[in-house]
Amino acid sequence: MYWHRIGANISLFGAKPDLTSLINDLGAGNLTVKFTLTTSVGPSTQQVTLAAADFNQDFGQATKTVNFNVPSGVGNSATLTVEVGSDKELPETKENDNLVTRNIRLFDPPPDRTPPQVNNVFISDDNPFNDNDQVATTRNVQVKLIALDPLSPNPQPTSGLASFCLVRYAYDTSLRRWVEENCSFQPLPAPVAPDTFIVNTQLRPVEGIGYVFAWVKDNAGNISRTPGFDFISFIPGNPINLNRNGVRLFRITTGSPLQFTFTPSFGDIDVAVFQGFNAGAPRCAVSANNGLSAETVTLGSAPCNGTEFQIEVRAVVNSRFTISTAAGLTSASTEDSIGAMAVGNTPLVGGPPALRTAIGDAGQVFLPVILRK
Repeated sequence: MYWHRIGANISLFGAKPDLTSLINDLGAGNLTVKFTLTTSVGPSTQQVTLAAADFNQDFGQATKTVNFNVPSGVGNSATLTVEVGSDKELPETKENDNLVTRNIRLFDPPPDRTPPQVNNVFISDDNPFNDNDQVATTRNVQVKLIALDPLSPNPQPTSGLASFCLVRYAYDTSLRRWVEENCSFQPLPAPVAPDTFIVNTQLRPVEGIGYVFAWVKDNAGNISRTPGFDFISFIPGNPINLNRNGVRLFRITTGSPLQFTFTPSFGDIDVAVFQGFNAGAPRCAVSANNGLSAETVTLGSAPCNGTEFQIEVRAVVNSRFTISTAAGLTSASTEDSIGAMAVGNTPLVGGPPALRTAIGDAGQVFLPVILRK
C-alpha cells in the first residue's frame, strides 16, 4: 500500500467577485471537483470543493490535489477522471466540457529513508511499571521505549518499526571506564500504548548504577540516529562484596528526602555523596566511620539539596555490606580522621557513558557523547 498524489488544474471564466457571488448563491461546498482513479482492482473516488480563494487571479486557474492510497500489485497503468461540478449545481451553457479522462502511469514509491526516533526510555522492576523507578532490587527489569517511525517527506506511509536493540553499561572501577556490550536487534513486541513498547532485559551483573541505551530499526532498515537512555541503581537485598579500594557507584534522582544506610558485616567502608552527575559535582555529604559502624547519608535535604545525586561507596579493606533506605529522615555528615581518607573530594566518574557500541552484524559503530537534558 502506498500513496500517489494526483492534481488537476481547473479553469473558470469570471472575475473573483463573480466567483464569490456564485459560491454564495450555490452555498459553501457545492462547487465540487470529483477525482476517480481506476486501477486493475477497480475505481476509487474522492471529492473536493472549490472556493474563490483557490483562484490566484481573475480568469485564472485553481490547482487541487488529492492523495490516493494505491494497493500494491495493481500494475503501473491506471485511468484518472476529473469532473468539475459533478453534482450539476453550477449553471452553465455548456455541460459537456466538465469531465476529462487521462491514462496515467503509476510509479513505485521511493524507499523509506527517514530513520525512526526514540523519544524516551524508562527502566523499572516494579509491577505495574513505574516510569520514575530509581532502585531495582533484581537484575531482571523491563525497559519502556517511546519510539515512532515518522512520515517521509514524500509523503509516503512509513515502513513501520520492526526491531530494537539495548546496550547495557556498568562502570568498572578497575578499568576506570563504562563497560558496554554489543547491540543485537530483536523484533519489537506489540505496543502497550501508541508508540510505546515494553521489553524485558537484565542489568549488568554489577551492583550500583546501570545504564540502558536503546535504538530502534524500521522495516526499511533505517536505524534511529540518536538513542534514548535511562539509568537505574541495582541494590539487591543480599550483601554486596567489595574488595579493598573498590568502589560502587549509585545514582539517584529524588524530589523528597531519602536516607541511605550502609551496614558492613565485616571490613570498613566509607560513603560520599555528590550533588549532580557531572565531573565537577560538589561533595555535599560524607559518612566515614571506622570499622563496622553503619554509614548513613541523606539525599534531598541540607546539605545535599537538589534532585540528582551520585553516591560512592569505597572499601577501606575487603568488605561486605548491605543497603537499606528510608524516606524523610535526616542525618549529619560524619568524618573520622582515619576513615575520611578513603573518601574522594571529586566524583570518580561524571556524566553518562560514551555512546560507543557495536550495532548489528555490520561491525563497530562509533557515536559521539550525548548528554541527557
